[in-house]
Amino acid sequence: MTQPDPFWAPRTESDLQAAIDAGTLEETHYLDLKRELPSAKGGGNKSIAKDIASFAIDGGLILVGVDEGDDPTQPPTLSPQSLNGMPERVEQIALTAIAAPLRIQTTPIPSTGDSSVGYLAIRIPPSPRAPHMVDNKYYGRGDKTNTPLSHEGVLRYHQRLLSDRADLKTDVATLLDDIDSAASLIGLIAEPIGLRDELLTELTEDHNWENHVSTILGQADTRAIGPHLPPYTRAGGYQRRAEGVAVTDGMPNETRQFNGDGKAAELVFHESGRLTLVSEKATYQHTRAVVPPPPATKVIFEELIVAKTEMLVHVAAEVAKWAGYQGSWRFALTVRGLKGGEASLFHEALRHSSGPQYTADTYTRETEATFLDIDSDPNAVVRPLVMPLLRSLNVHTHAQFGWLRTDPA
Repeated sequence: MTQPDPFWAPRTESDLQAAIDAGTLEETHYLDLKRELPSAKGGGNKSIAKDIASFAIDGGLILVGVDEGDDPTQPPTLSPQSLNGMPERVEQIALTAIAAPLRIQTTPIPSTGDSSVGYLAIRIPPSPRAPHMVDNKYYGRGDKTNTPLSHEGVLRYHQRLLSDRADLKTDVATLLDDIDSAASLIGLIAEPIGLRDELLTELTEDHNWENHVSTILGQADTRAIGPHLPPYTRAGGYQRRAEGVAVTDGMPNETRQFNGDGKAAELVFHESGRLTLVSEKATYQHTRAVVPPPPATKVIFEELIVAKTEMLVHVAAEVAKWAGYQGSWRFALTVRGLKGGEASLFHEALRHSSGPQYTADTYTRETEATFLDIDSDPNAVVRPLVMPLLRSLNVHTHAQFGWLRTDPA
């Protein structure tokens, strides 16, 4: 029997019946069929949570309203269920009964004869934080069933996660070293997880790649809530880079130029799907026009750091849509040259040194997110990257960052 594609997304009752008629609808590692959801009474919610958690490692689809029956020699049959409240119930279970919570995608499929009943497609994307726990046990997916994971199995997943995080931090450090190991720079990387190395080759091969990049950046711009601050990483120069293409600002020539004047930034779209963003102006020196002039004050441009981080998260979401990639991403942020600097919001408001000085030269953070995270709740991706820095500078509750603390409705 030929199985449906792991990313198959039925939208109509006819899609489901066609898969049954073709003999392709059978439970697999990526697909679970359920006649109905178990009742919330008697542990039904916990059972659903285990099903969802088990798919979080490799991703998968649960179809509710399709009855496998008791005879394995017979094909499944359609068994429409009441759709009233079903999507909301499943989404709440994924967010409240699983540790860490999972964001899933539920798609109601109304029956042709009666739209009040039908089927529910529950898409669980591969989670970068897998495995996930239900009732103090970690679950994975076997050939066709859920299975608790051994201690050794869980440890292997956690070790891989820590290793991947360290690798991405190292890559950001190398990126900044290649430009200027001593300069005060912002460095960001977004990378799709577990993907082939040609995700954006079609982009770099296209003779109209500049138009595609402009469209991606335009869509990202429309979603950005934070301020647009120079140097910009949009609508500037369009240049080719090693194994990729870039949009730049403050680089009039075809070479990569970071001159230390706070005017340069570049966003590179690598053929592998990796996105790298480097910007000057992480800090700047402020002098006062008085006689005699006091020593210059190092000011950290925290609003720019947050704005560039938010922008890259939005760009990653738009790149994923453009390329048809529904998987997870890793993000890493590194900022250098911070030691002794104070927040620009303190400085601009009071015009003298009053905020706490940052006590380390380098700030670095990383996180992981599914496509659903970066598309539907980008602030939840930005926060773990920037909030520790904002707290250290004592501007985490400033009204300027109120948008960052607000979740989508």
